[in-house]
Amino acid sequence: WAITHGARKLALRWGIVARRDQRRRHEYDTPLLGGTSFYVVLVVMTVLMTLVNSPLGEPFVTLRFAACFIGGLTLIFGIGALDDWIELKAPPKFAAQSAAAILVMMSEPQLPALFREAGLHSALVVPILLLWTVGVINAMNMIDGLDGLCVGIGAISALTLTAITVASGSPLSYGAILTAGLEGCCLVFLVHNRNPAKIFLGDS
Repeated sequence: WAITHGARKLALRWGIVARRDQRRRHEYDTPLLGGTSFYVVLVVMTVLMTLVNSPLGEPFVTLRFAACFIGGLTLIFGIGALDDWIELKAPPKFAAQSAAAILVMMSEPQLPALFREAGLHSALVVPILLLWTVGVINAMNMIDGLDGLCVGIGAISALTLTAITVASGSPLSYGAILTAGLEGCCLVFLVHNRNPAKIFLGDS
């Protein structure tokens, strides 16, 4: 809550706001940079999971996972915050999103193997994962103009993923912990983003 409040003040001071248009029909220009709180929380959680041991006696996540995951988050947050500020054209945004998607794939070496085991041809695994990741990022960006819609869908998705992970017998896995953290971020942010929205996630 405090991070979002601070990001809102910073966005207003620097003029990083969503102007009224056909997609955003609000009485006033609305601050962006709402993704700051998500970025900070997920990075801190990931770092802590490299330092704390799971019940199996090993860290929740490897250094490789942490480096790739945080690197991907930083790319998305950085290019998104810059776009909120100066409105970048599509090519640099797509390049950064693609690089972030590749880092996510590198964070979990078994991910492509899971798709191959499901019957997907090896040559199609990387392009499909790349398109899916970039597509989801931009789809969520597109629905951020309506109060509470983006974080509402994000909260439902995170809750579903957490439930699936717990039901599969991994209640203390990094997947369950990260999705539960994402769920918490969405619910707290919803306090600021419900109608009338005081802040939007923005591309960050």
